[in-house]
Amino acid sequence: MGCEFVLKMRTDTWFSESDFLDYLCEEFLLESSRYECEPIIVTSFNTSKVREFSINDQIQFGRISNLMLFWNPPLDMRSEEDLPFPLNSEEPTKHSQNRLAEVWLVTHYLESQRINYEFTQQSYLEVIAKYFVVIDESILGMVWHKAVLRDMRTLRYQRKLSGNPNLLRSDWMKARRILLKGEK
Repeated sequence: MGCEFVLKMRTDTWFSESDFLDYLCEEFLLESSRYECEPIIVTSFNTSKVREFSINDQIQFGRISNLMLFWNPPLDMRSEEDLPFPLNSEEPTKHSQNRLAEVWLVTHYLESQRINYEFTQQSYLEVIAKYFVVIDESILGMVWHKAVLRDMRTLRYQRKLSGNPNLLRSDWMKARRILLKGEK
């Protein structure tokens, strides 16, 4: 089709802002000039602050070639007995080290690019800062079918009260500043 960019999204998600695609394009062009390689744009919604490499796969925007790499991992053929930690482990790092769902996708993407990572918060934030752009889903007017009965604003408010588990745009910007300045 001759397109360079793609918006990957779930079929139960849509956007109420008419210019959401313009925003994604502008954000990509602005941020990609600051990166060693072109980033994938994701939303803060369901991008975990505490579970390493649990990055939202519900909405992604970027260059087609990059998203083709992201979405081309091998099938996870492991059984529950093959996992290093029990599924009910509440420790975020152990949960991530099981490499389930979006963590499977992200870690295979990193490996396909020969990007080194560790299951630590510092390594996770470095990866987020170098290879992804985190935006607030509300700027797109994101509507998620599963949350229609529970307004997205209500979900965000409840998460704020209980300690937001999502990695927010401000968290990403801080990690990005630290990376660019070489701070620790």
